[in-house]
Amino acid sequence: SEDGWLNAWVDFNRDGKFDPASEAIATAEFLPAGSTILSFVVPKIEDVDPHSVVYSRFRFSSNTRLLGPAGVRADGELPNGEVEDYAYLNGDFDGDLDRDINDVDIMTKAIKNGEAGQTDLNCDGMTDQEDLTLLIEEIFGTYRGDADLDGDVDFTDFLQVSSSFGKKDASWADGDFDADCEVSFADFLYVSTNFGK
Repeated sequence: SEDGWLNAWVDFNRDGKFDPASEAIATAEFLPAGSTILSFVVPKIEDVDPHSVVYSRFRFSSNTRLLGPAGVRADGELPNGEVEDYAYLNGDFDGDLDRDINDVDIMTKAIKNGEAGQTDLNCDGMTDQEDLTLLIEEIFGTYRGDADLDGDVDFTDFLQVSSSFGKKDASWADGDFDADCEVSFADFLYVSTNFGK
């Protein structure tokens, strides 16, 4: 709503602290009133759990000087402004800091509707079957056919698909593993192929 300066950080190494130098994504960056898009490079960091939460902090002030993550200037002054902290968990599309079946359903709807956005995990400009495979195999650590997302494709999953066979407007929990919103023979094939994994 007004001109100001932004200082922002992302805890890239996920150690619970904002390093003022290596994790700064905006340093006394002037922002005019209205919407502004900023871009930054995400560093490659070894030995970081890709499934952990990433925290970020944004400090906006009418003060032009550099602020640290704690919001105190080098001279000890606390300038005016606003601070917002965010937590991001990869694959948590509903923002509840938990990855569950709701997140899978959000992705399958994005596939059906031809959307991209945050569900485009491989950043190719669309949400598609490759993104669903990344979500299920890399983030959830399981396989298509695992209706209850408990980590294995078993008889319980087979029973779920059997009881939902032919259902329209189906969800992952019903056994819609190919994101076509219907439980069909294709979904049985996923259970059969991955059974016991």
